[in-house]
Amino acid sequence: MTRPKWLIASAALVLLAGAAQLARTRTSNPPEGTSEALQAPPEVAQVLERCCYDCHSNRTQWPWYASVTPVSEFVVKFVAEGRKRMNFSQWTALSVSRRAHRLEDIVEMLTEDEMPPKEYRLMHPQAIPTAAERELVIRWAEAEARALRTPPP
Repeated sequence: MTRPKWLIASAALVLLAGAAQLARTRTSNPPEGTSEALQAPPEVAQVLERCCYDCHSNRTQWPWYASVTPVSEFVVKFVAEGRKRMNFSQWTALSVSRRAHRLEDIVEMLTEDEMPPKEYRLMHPQAIPTAAERELVIRWAEAEARALRTPPP
């Protein structure tokens, strides 16, 4: 490509990228019903909030790159999918059996080291739980699931 063609192509790409920023994806959080939120011991809640809430609650802390098109499209869809699968902000709106199942999912995902997802960890190393934190949340989730699955006397 000759120099003038290269400059024109580069300028066109810059203009397209700039124009794309005008059509931003909405990054907002739905209202959080405090009566529906998950209640957990403080040490468990702290781990869940740091490691899980950006994708699995209505309290997402949107990163700067969530405002950059086309990356914003991916981030918003990623969070929407996470909230759809499990939303700690709407925890008590779930049936007892659904909550027990979600707690079992937490155990499985943490045991298999599938959460947080690898692509999320790259940009959010602070969201990676330590081995002790994983074990703490696993023990809590197992006990909670057992309690929910055990019929009252």
